[in-house]
Amino acid sequence: MRRVGVLLLIGIVLLVGCGNKDDTQGQSDSSRQRTPAPRVTPTFSGPISLSLWHLYQGPNADALQSAAATFTEANPTLTITLEYHPPDTLLTDYQQAVRQGGGPDILVTQPEWVGGLVENRLILPLDTALIDEVGTRTDSPLFQSLDYQGQYWASPLTADLLVMYSKIADITLVPRGIDDLLVVAGENGVVFPADPMNLLGLYPSDAFFDAGGRPVVDEEGLTILGTLLQTLAANPSVTFSDDPAAFVTGDAAALIAPASLYPTLAAALGDQLRISLLPEVTAGVAWRPILDLTLLTVNVNVTDESLRAASLFMGYLISPEVQAQLAEQGDFMPLMNITSTTDSATRLYIQQMRSAQSTTLDPNFYTTFLPDFANLLTQMRQPGADILGLIGVWLAESAAQ
Repeated sequence: MRRVGVLLLIGIVLLVGCGNKDDTQGQSDSSRQRTPAPRVTPTFSGPISLSLWHLYQGPNADALQSAAATFTEANPTLTITLEYHPPDTLLTDYQQAVRQGGGPDILVTQPEWVGGLVENRLILPLDTALIDEVGTRTDSPLFQSLDYQGQYWASPLTADLLVMYSKIADITLVPRGIDDLLVVAGENGVVFPADPMNLLGLYPSDAFFDAGGRPVVDEEGLTILGTLLQTLAANPSVTFSDDPAAFVTGDAAALIAPASLYPTLAAALGDQLRISLLPEVTAGVAWRPILDLTLLTVNVNVTDESLRAASLFMGYLISPEVQAQLAEQGDFMPLMNITSTTDSATRLYIQQMRSAQSTTLDPNFYTTFLPDFANLLTQMRQPGADILGLIGVWLAESAAQ
């Protein structure tokens, strides 16, 4: 896991020299648009071997392995071993290994896991140099997503968010708003997401989560959201589903789904597929999707030198060059504007990111709030549902928890 001496090569200069992001319109925080301060490359007492557990197979695993190989070529006293674990067992495998004093140095982590890992003292906070790099390379919604109880516990690896897909034969021009979309889709229909996390962006506010990662909802906002969902559900051309089959093999003319689905859809539909920004909710009101992040955390059992080496590699992975490499070699969606890409789908995804909202690492949101909220959304979209009555009961029960 380590390297010797002062001569750490400058594969890491990738991290430092490429910090400026394009001054693109719509970026929410100009303080993030700056070049990171030069990072002091740490020195190590001897060779260091890092291990990373992940859930990727196929091109994504190959892309991550390629990035690790490039990093170790530039830093020959460091070695990195990647180990696949099935998505269903990755977290439990990690928890068991760490409690026995082992486990990987770095874990590919989901936002809903982080709070529990913190509470159970299974991961370490990020070091300050890495926090600064993440803060300078990413926009405010993404950086804010990484704050849990006043500390930063995870570094981003990739992101995802909703976009709109349509079939060119069915929809010749991209509709501006949801109402227009339903009209032009006609009887062919539109598939909206069923996952409640993907419906949060329809809530009428600038941010669904406050600075502490807690959801902020009130009766007025819930009434607007509930009325919209009920109206959509009453339309016979609308389906709520996270299965793209109705779009790929069925009659649906449009699909609201994650940007990472593009390669699969493009392989199935070819030139008939169009990817577009999300339609406006109503005139002038943007649909602001919640970021779906994949994160990296550091094992609580690592030594100080391992922590420095892990931080160096995690910082390397968020450089624009490596983000572009991961996007081109795999299906990773980049964390920032990567000017080297000419892929139209990736460029549109980057544009959609400008309206994205932060997510949260608060475990209570995932274990308590989200299941109850999902049930409320389902109830409100039923024909004839008493939306105000449902909201009143739900708010009272939420306040009592």
